[in-house]
Amino acid sequence: MTIESFDACPDEPVEQPLTRRNFLRGVCAGLAASAFGLDAEAGGDQEKEGSPFDPEAPRAALSFVAEKMNVVLDAAIALPVVIEAESVSDEDFNKVVGFDAGGKRHNVFLPPNTIFLLSDSKMHNLVHECVHYMQVHYKGVTDGTSDEVEDEAVAIQNAFREKTKPAAK
Repeated sequence: MTIESFDACPDEPVEQPLTRRNFLRGVCAGLAASAFGLDAEAGGDQEKEGSPFDPEAPRAALSFVAEKMNVVLDAAIALPVVIEAESVSDEDFNKVVGFDAGGKRHNVFLPPNTIFLLSDSKMHNLVHECVHYMQVHYKGVTDGTSDEVEDEAVAIQNAFREKTKPAAK
């Protein structure tokens, strides 16, 4: 289990309200994407902004991460399911993360394939957690608490931010 680095830039507020529909879209995204297979080119240059809860977001984030980590995606490995962290009760959240979070939520990847994201998260937060997903499923990482594991996730997250940064005028 990993928690996003404190060195990362803070998120800006998102106008998208937390609704049951948005939660279900996030859950269904992983299921739908795995049913249709993986395309390593899905996260091409057209990916500039967007919600990490859009149905195609996990595929796009994984494609970007796979390219940066020199990994070929395997259709036999289930895509991560993205869930809004606030949609889960305190009791259930504590149960899945394995400790009492004190009512606080974090962006976190929980093996084997669940990503909890705060409702105001951006695509770069999903990219960060997808790095941890790739580390577990493709690199054999079993301890997600090392500095090396977190440094790699932050570096790829920052590369995504640079790629999607609006051009200077």
